[in-house]
Amino acid sequence: MQGKYVNHVLQLSDSRLAISTQTAGLFLFDLQKQSVENITTRDGLSSNACLRAFQDYSGNLWVGMQNGIALVDLNSPMRFINQEINIEGSGYEAYAREEGTYYSTSNGIYFLAKNAARSVFLKGTEGPAYGMQNIAGKLYAGHHTGLFLLANGTAKRIAYTHGLWQVKQLQSNPEFAIGGTYSGLYLFRFNEKRELQGVGKIGGFEESSRFFEEDREGKIWVGQFYKGLYQLSLLPGLMTAATKKMTAGQGLPADEQLILSRIDNDLYLGTPKGVYKIDQVNNRIVKSETFSRVIGEQQVYLLVQDNQKNVHVYTEDIAGFFKQISFGNYTFVPSSLFQLRYSFNNDLLNISVHTGDGVLFNANEGFIQYRPELENRLAAEKPLVVSKVVNVAEDSVLYARKPFEINPESPAQLTVSYRAKVLQFEVEAFQFNEVNNQQFRYCLKGFDDGYGEWTHATAKEYTNLKEGDYAFSVQTKKLPWANNNQPAPSFEGKPAVSQEPAGPDFICGTRRIVLADGIQVAKAPLQPEGNGSGRYKTKRTPEKATGIGSDRTAKGASGTANRGG
Repeated sequence: MQGKYVNHVLQLSDSRLAISTQTAGLFLFDLQKQSVENITTRDGLSSNACLRAFQDYSGNLWVGMQNGIALVDLNSPMRFINQEINIEGSGYEAYAREEGTYYSTSNGIYFLAKNAARSVFLKGTEGPAYGMQNIAGKLYAGHHTGLFLLANGTAKRIAYTHGLWQVKQLQSNPEFAIGGTYSGLYLFRFNEKRELQGVGKIGGFEESSRFFEEDREGKIWVGQFYKGLYQLSLLPGLMTAATKKMTAGQGLPADEQLILSRIDNDLYLGTPKGVYKIDQVNNRIVKSETFSRVIGEQQVYLLVQDNQKNVHVYTEDIAGFFKQISFGNYTFVPSSLFQLRYSFNNDLLNISVHTGDGVLFNANEGFIQYRPELENRLAAEKPLVVSKVVNVAEDSVLYARKPFEINPESPAQLTVSYRAKVLQFEVEAFQFNEVNNQQFRYCLKGFDDGYGEWTHATAKEYTNLKEGDYAFSVQTKKLPWANNNQPAPSFEGKPAVSQEPAGPDFICGTRRIVLADGIQVAKAPLQPEGNGSGRYKTKRTPEKATGIGSDRTAKGASGTANRGG
């Protein structure tokens, strides 16, 4: 920090120090690790003149600068890996070894030595490079021109082939391995140094073989993205294969746009109609009930299991992973990667699982590091609250909640005058998405038929409500990648309601309002003191994907309740 003009120092909730400087951006100093991270205009700040910082409820950092304000997502599970470590081109795969990490890209292979700040390009690997596999303790990389052996920061060519996507050791014949090429399969065997050496192209199959797996009986399955699914039986000598193309008669839902993946030693297919499983006993394709409950019949572009048994999936509308609870039992976790989906290298979508720290998605520029354990890291105790209730007609505040106020032990109760012709509910969300992109929808049970249209308005007005019981609830699209299953507060109270007619001077009667991390409205005729039950209960209602009803627009176009008076 010598020579830096420090404007402000803030201790964060994780004990790090956020240091705002006048000319060098923001520094994050970890006292325990004695490490410093510098965030500047290169990382997205509009100015390096940082004046002050504030940490919000979500743990993120707001930085006031000379010419604006920035939000730094300190707890983000995602980071870009590209030019800052000297990687150029679209990424494909990364593999961490004891000596460092190798990266295959559209330009070739890079190596980042352990504790080094910048990677070096491995000469001789010019051109697109693909999958990397550890076979018998040695690391191999597929390449546009063939197969390379990677060791100690160097690359040695093993074989020339017509492209090579990846290579895998045969479980049924461990002395051999096969590689998937642009035009079929290629056979390798171990030499006296226990290194792979080329044997030759396997006859009987000529399709590009980016996705291939060996089943329990030693048969090879190839998922050709544009042409379908094939089953290959290697004949004696392994240099020829008998090929069978799977059809709808075997349960295949489509014969194009297929990806093949191994999950828990079973073979699965990502298809235009969801996830299917290869029944190796009956030689059929069946729908996967485990994953279909979430994915449905969407086009599946990626399906990969990592070393922690998480199954990552990317579809038309979903990015996330299935977290394994027990063998064959998963729970789905939506991923914040959905907001970066346009950065994926969609032509050759891939995940690197041998990285030592999360997984890496290949991107148009380098890679996106993703740490699943940081997803949903905050227990959303109060992601959405009703912050204020206003008697608009009398210009008075009936209820106000301070920011970050602790939840009350019991619901607060208000008695509202019959003169309160217009009630306005103001809400506040603690999850920031993007500027002008927070969305809400409202429902007054007993008046609205369901939730209304999504709106940016943070307030909702109701006018001339008839006597009766009402439950007010609000939902928010807290996360753009997980807006269909997030709980939203709903509060219900049912005080005793007298059926006696109101006196001539009390047309609307008395309203009772219950507040508890949200709002419940009850409206009844004026009655003797003590007739209300005074007991209220709260419930949480999961957000619905649909259910838009006759909700009235809010703030600037308030709804008017005039049903029958």
